[in-house]
Amino acid sequence: MAESHAAESQAAEPPAGTTWRQTVRVICLDPARRILLLHWRDPVDGHLLWEPPGGGIEPGEDEVTAAHRELLEETGIEVTLESGRRVLVHRDTWWCGRRYVGEEPFFLARVPAAHPVRPAALTTEEDGALIEGRWLTWPEVHALTDPLEPPTLGKALRALDPGGPWSRTSGCG
Repeated sequence: MAESHAAESQAAEPPAGTTWRQTVRVICLDPARRILLLHWRDPVDGHLLWEPPGGGIEPGEDEVTAAHRELLEETGIEVTLESGRRVLVHRDTWWCGRRYVGEEPFFLARVPAAHPVRPAALTTEEDGALIEGRWLTWPEVHALTDPLEPPTLGKALRALDPGGPWSRTSGCG
């Protein structure tokens, strides 16, 4: 089981000059074990990155509720998260002129088919920043030319879905 506990890391202060907020991510896999990644352009400095869908936990939400909401807002896809499939991933990334550092829970969801990405409710910050959502094979993830966030995505995938193609490679974390 990939379950990890975040209580102690969520209470820790971020390093000086950084921001931390409670966030979640969802790793969506289709039957061919392609992973859904979103391609973003930072609205402040224009840098590009790929990452799984996710975002901030709103006041009063738990992690699971936030994961469902974020996935639906960013992709238009509704899923059932796999019970017990949660792993903490260290994040250290820049977005909108701020450096975000902290532990972020990643959940696993399997979908019966690779649904097209049709955002349902992007925030003002996200609107115009989302370039595309794409279902990628693991070799295609390796071939991405823009940075992958987190760079340790392979490690998270190995913890959440040990039998996948990421378990046979050492790249991408």
